[in-house]
Amino acid sequence: MGESTEVEPCYQTFGRLLAEARKRKGQTQQELADVLSMNRASIANIERGAQRILLHDALQAARLLGLRLDDLPAWPLDAMAGKVAAERKRKTTLRAKIRALQAELKSGGSP
Repeated sequence: MGESTEVEPCYQTFGRLLAEARKRKGQTQQELADVLSMNRASIANIERGAQRILLHDALQAARLLGLRLDDLPAWPLDAMAGKVAAERKRKTTLRAKIRALQAELKSGGSP
């Protein structure tokens, strides 16, 4: 995964927020794991940012612990959005070059 260096901080931040919220609620890792149908080791890994969490599990955990999506930092998503925009621009440029070459070939010109 090429974007992992930019995405990993998002998982680490989510894990830290999850751990803080869980502790504020007075819940153990095992109690949270039971509700999410996970094992305690997975919760510990998620809280450390060492294991990714599926979106539906993240949303359920956040809801249970009173976290909002607004609590998460947007910068990893902003970085990914920037990469997507750059890739779209690159593809658009390539398509334009291909169309220009096709038009040249149709008109009998040489590329």
